[in-house]
Amino acid sequence: MQAVVMDMAAPFRQAVKVCCRRALIVADEFYALTHVLCASNHICQQVQVQAGRDDALLLRQRSLFIAPATSLTVAQGQQRDCLLARYPRLAAAWQATQAFRRIHAATSRAKAPRVLDGW
Repeated sequence: MQAVVMDMAAPFRQAVKVCCRRALIVADEFYALTHVLCASNHICQQVQVQAGRDDALLLRQRSLFIAPATSLTVAQGQQRDCLLARYPRLAAAWQATQAFRRIHAATSRAKAPRVLDGW
């Protein structure tokens, strides 16, 4: 066995290290994306606590920040962009999430490492 693509939880990593000592451990892309989205959601929650009432209501719509940008309507994109302009920390988290999505969307094995290095 040369490589194992897996959930990176400690028990799984330890089991693979014991059973497949020479195998390269590779993080499952969905597992990694889940962690990126959770971190983005956490920042959104922190910003929501500090936001005014109207912004806090919009910030509850997590899909504005965790959904792929292409899946939003024009109005939703405008709402998101207004919030990102007001909250720089949220904007940084959103940009990092979108950049990670570009890794996930890489069209070849050769392109993905280059995109990851840029992230």
